[in-house]
Amino acid sequence: MNKYLKMAESFQEDRVIEDIASISKFHRIQGSQGLVDAAQFVVNSLAELNIYGTLYKEVYDGLREFANFKVPIAWELVEGEVEIDSRKVSSERTPLVVLAHSPSGECEGKIVAIEREPDWKRAKGKIVLVGENWRENYRKACKVGAIGFIAYRKGLGNAFPYIGLFLKKEDLSWPRFLQYPYPRPGLRRSKKRRM
Repeated sequence: MNKYLKMAESFQEDRVIEDIASISKFHRIQGSQGLVDAAQFVVNSLAELNIYGTLYKEVYDGLREFANFKVPIAWELVEGEVEIDSRKVSSERTPLVVLAHSPSGECEGKIVAIEREPDWKRAKGKIVLVGENWRENYRKACKVGAIGFIAYRKGLGNAFPYIGLFLKKEDLSWPRFLQYPYPRPGLRRSKKRRM
C-alpha cells in the first residue's frame, strides 16, 4: 500500500488535460500501430514520474491469444471519406469515420435503414444503415448482397461512434465492402465513400 501512496505523491493534477490531449493524438484502434505508439507514450510518461511499467507487445495476427483475448488482425487506416447529401467528413477530421477492420474500396448508392427483419429484403445493391448488432448485421449485409454498411449508435448527437469488427484470421473470407460509423440516423439518400 505504501508503494502506491508514494507513487501518488508524484501525480500532477495540472498535467491531466495535457496528457489526455497528448494520448488523443494517437489513432488507438485495436490492431493498429497507433495503439502500440499510444501504449509506449503512456509507459514513457509514467517513467518521467518515476513510475515504471511493462509494455507487453503481441503480434496482431488474428490467431494468438493474450490474457484470454484473441488478438485481432492488424489494421491501419490509410484514409477515408464519407459524403451524405452535402455533408462530407474525412479521416483527417476524425479517424472514426471508418469502422475498424473495414476492407478498402469505394461505394455509392441508396441508403436503406434496417429497422426490422423484413427490411433486409430491400438491401441487395444498397447501402444499409444499422443501429445495433453491427458485426452480426455486417455479416448479414455481405450475405444478402448489400454494397455498403453504415453503423450508428443512438444518443450520440453529432459524435462519430467507435465501432469495429475486430476480425480474426478465420473471419477474412466474408467481409465484402466498406463500413462506416455515422453520428445520426434518419438518412435515406445517397452516400459516397472512399478509403
